[in-house]
Amino acid sequence: MHLAHSETRMVSAHNDCSIKLWDTNSRECQHKFEYAHNDKVSCVRFTPNELYIVSTSKDDTIKIWDIRQRKVVNTFEHDHFRLGSTSAKLCVSPNS
Repeated sequence: MHLAHSETRMVSAHNDCSIKLWDTNSRECQHKFEYAHNDKVSCVRFTPNELYIVSTSKDDTIKIWDIRQRKVVNTFEHDHFRLGSTSAKLCVSPNS
């Protein structure tokens, strides 16, 4: 799980290939990105402006999700990119 800088939202990665966006005040799921990836989601992070979520998966892709539109806006994959472990962590730079 990753807590947003504002501490009002949290995002979680799931083995069922989904990503969940949570409201920390109500403790309710605001949205579930079902089938976000084709394999287990290993890590999710908010961008510093909290407008996007970045995710990695055992399907060897990195995806950027628009929270407002609730859809993927970009997918990164390469023949030589392999996620070595489900414990691999994703980092987003301070300037996104």
